Amino acid sequence: MNRMRKLFVLITLFVSLKVNCQVCFLKADSAFEKQNYNEAIHFLKSLEPDHLNDPEFYCKMGYFYHYRAYDSRPLIGYNETYSDSIIYFLDKAITIDPAYRKAYYWLHAQYGVRALEALEKGNLQKAKLEYSMAFKKGAMPKWLLEYARNILRSCETKAILFTNGDLLLNSTYYLQLLEDFRTDVTAIPIGFSGRPCNIKLYKKGLNPVNIRFSEDQVMQMRPYKWDTLSIKIRIPEGLRDKYMLKGDYFNWTITPDMKSDGTTYLSPWRALLSEIIEANGFDRPVYFADGFREVDLAGLLPFTMDCGIVKRLMPFETKGTRLALNSKVIATVLFDNENLKDFKDVEIYDFPGRSQILIHYYLAYLHLASYYKREGNGKEVSKIVEFIRSKVTSKLLESDRYIDWMSKN
Repeated sequence: MNRMRKLFVLITLFVSLKVNCQVCFLKADSAFEKQNYNEAIHFLKSLEPDHLNDPEFYCKMGYFYHYRAYDSRPLIGYNETYSDSIIYFLDKAITIDPAYRKAYYWLHAQYGVRALEALEKGNLQKAKLEYSMAFKKGAMPKWLLEYARNILRSCETKAILFTNGDLLLNSTYYLQLLEDFRTDVTAIPIGFSGRPCNIKLYKKGLNPVNIRFSEDQVMQMRPYKWDTLSIKIRIPEGLRDKYMLKGDYFNWTITPDMKSDGTTYLSPWRALLSEIIEANGFDRPVYFADGFREVDLAGLLPFTMDCGIVKRLMPFETKGTRLALNSKVIATVLFDNENLKDFKDVEIYDFPGRSQILIHYYLAYLHLASYYKREGNGKEVSKIVEFIRSKVTSKLLESDRYIDWMSKN
């Protein structure tokens, strides 16, 4: 009878512990959603003795620490030791369970932060080391590097490539720094490129772009009062002749993207985007990697040519013209077996919720299929469907859904 009571007490304690742990996890997640990262970490730390072998616990610790340092107000006392602690938590999660894929993405993000900080300080060797460590630990998977290569392959020589998100930026920098691949292209992230340290990197870094801001103006980057205004960019004579354009100027209407107390502003990143486009003046080809929201392109989307997984800026509206889509680039890049040999690696080494970046392959195939349908060329549509079925099928990415769309009349 005493044994039964002891067993009952142990079971009750175990159940109580599990319930309390789940409550603390929920409280931590709730605090995190409210961007109260200190409180979220506090709730997690109260669980530590009971979660020494739980990869989810260490993964949460890693990315909660990450957000506290980089997505909130400046963290007083931040240094590389703090960054090391993030790496420690994520390494611990993977050590406990090497198949816990969520932790690999956050390792990718953290090593990316460290590499970018090194580049901004002009420390090229350290940047290479950080990216090589990400690759060594499986946080720079083959499918992602292949996608970045195909983005770069889709760009002409000496292009300016605006990227979207840390996955593409980090993988592009990895290829350029460690594989010396397409170093003629300048990759610039829209959205978190308005800081002075970023601008200095693009102005004077590895492969600089023309930015006319003075040193003082760079250091003083801030939101600027702005209404809906237009800027005029002179179109080079060669381009005017090539595309038989009548006007001498490209007129770009730029809307404000920030507002406070009834006053509208241009954000630092949109101000930088407009300066790079204006200062470039169609000298270097300009591309946008797919994945942007239309608003991020500041009114430029109607002036782009669809090149598959990138869009190229053109000096005229492309809709309804033969230059709305470049089928040659898509065919060259996305129908080459060698360019897609690592695609199915994503089925095993995915980044949960973020591997969806590869859906842009399917969207490119879908756009090309729609083009052939409008041309009445069903044979080419069938070839696209067959290629997907043989080379780039994926349960994870639900490729059958895109095949169904293409197959419909």
